[in-house]
Amino acid sequence: EKVAEEIVGYIDEKQNHKLNKEEKEILVFGVQGFLEISCNLITSLMVAIIFHCFAEVIFFFCVFIPIRSYAGGYHADKYCYCFIISIMLLVGMLILTKYWNLSIGILMISIIAIEIIIWKNGLVVNENRPLSIREYNDFSNKLKKRLLIELVIAILLGVMKLNKYLMIMMLSMSLVLIGMMIGRMKYKNMY
Repeated sequence: EKVAEEIVGYIDEKQNHKLNKEEKEILVFGVQGFLEISCNLITSLMVAIIFHCFAEVIFFFCVFIPIRSYAGGYHADKYCYCFIISIMLLVGMLILTKYWNLSIGILMISIIAIEIIIWKNGLVVNENRPLSIREYNDFSNKLKKRLLIELVIAILLGVMKLNKYLMIMMLSMSLVLIGMMIGRMKYKNMY
């Protein structure tokens, strides 16, 4: 947060018109979010390069991020915890994908079961980002559409016998589900 405040302070100094308190807060929030996402993305890509798994990491992001964005779930209280947890989970997923071989049948059954549980439980609302009924319904519909897309992709991967990518999909969806369960416990006062 201090780095974001320094950047906003620098921007404010260079402006002809001084930013008011609200403008500064909004700008700090945006800069901080940009820095956090950039740091996480760069570190994840470095992990991908170190593990020689660039395509796998990109596929993980393509599966995990859209579902996680709509499903919600656990959020660490501090960015540094989020960062450490995210990188550890990414490395763990890559290691499991490399050394844990499951059959297409088990992977497909797992993916379908996880999707059904996510579908039935619905999204998890975070106390830092409450949703209106309209937003909740919109996110819920988008989550269900994304789950259907993921199911079609899983079927195609199964037909093409791409176990490694099915494994990444199953692990990604498992992480979303676990995050949802922990989030439900953490934010139980929201329900």
